[in-house]
Amino acid sequence: MFVLRNFHIEGTPLATGREGLAAKAAVEVLRGPEKMLGEYLMRADIEAYDGRGYAEFTKKVKKAKRFASYDEAFEFWRAQSKTRPLRPDGRPNRPLTAFNITIERVD
Repeated sequence: MFVLRNFHIEGTPLATGREGLAAKAAVEVLRGPEKMLGEYLMRADIEAYDGRGYAEFTKKVKKAKRFASYDEAFEFWRAQSKTRPLRPDGRPNRPLTAFNITIERVD
């Protein structure tokens, strides 16, 4: 089973639309003990709030939303809203990608 976990770089917001931050955060996560891991995704609805999305997180891994495979978790994170498929800039509207997420295996 797999879960989605929010992570961020110290001093930056948990959710951001800035280009390149996810890549920088991924490097930080790989660096080791100084990584800044956040809470686990508990539930999400990308169609909520007229396609702007809603996500709720928890500190308890036992309450985290489970996925059968890494690919299923990744696809859920990248899901595009059907209510509002495009952002104002014309790019795909994928509300959960506003969060920097790591996919973790759990028992």
